[in-house]
Amino acid sequence: ETQYVNNSSAINGISLIDSLHAFCVGDSGRSWYTSNGGTHVPLVGDGWTEDTTEFTVDLNDCWFFDTLSGYAVGDSGTIIKTIDGGTNWTKVTSNVFADLYKIEFPVPDTGYISADSGKVLRTLNGGSTWTVIDIGNTNSLYDIHTKGKDTVWICGANSEVRVSYNAGNTWNSKNTNVSSYIGDVYGIYFVDESLGYLVGSKNTYYYICKTV
Repeated sequence: ETQYVNNSSAINGISLIDSLHAFCVGDSGRSWYTSNGGTHVPLVGDGWTEDTTEFTVDLNDCWFFDTLSGYAVGDSGTIIKTIDGGTNWTKVTSNVFADLYKIEFPVPDTGYISADSGKVLRTLNGGSTWTVIDIGNTNSLYDIHTKGKDTVWICGANSEVRVSYNAGNTWNSKNTNVSSYIGDVYGIYFVDESLGYLVGSKNTYYYICKTV
């Protein structure tokens, strides 16, 4: 079923908590939440309520642990945190000015953010502080996917696909044959250790690639 949020800004990221509760973030620092699964409620934005983040940068993704606590990330190194379900947000130091694209916590204390300029951010204390990891080039890293707290996949511009098996300390390139089909890789997901998918584009075409 298609649900609508009454707004004119792009919605860039969503975090699902359960069948009823979800949060979204978008351009110009806007955020939305639902507590009824987005079910249509006349005159209340189809079940979605907007909260202000008090920030004006574009927000690209969010991650919520429960209905109260979560993070959002965005342009210009922006990380913001809420502990009251999005009513109030506070800024967290990222130590970078690069745009931040995706955030994921495989376990509550360990989290990762993919970023512009070949950077990955990692926290080992639940997001209180973040360490910047440089993967060795300047490609934008558009997506990140974890399998447990130590296995981390990233993808991005110029056919970038890498994996770390030690929580981001070292990275192995996995872009063999990827450049034949995909120029920029926008999304990555692994069902298990051997079965994974990539989505991306090259020239004017869009592709889905599967591990073999």
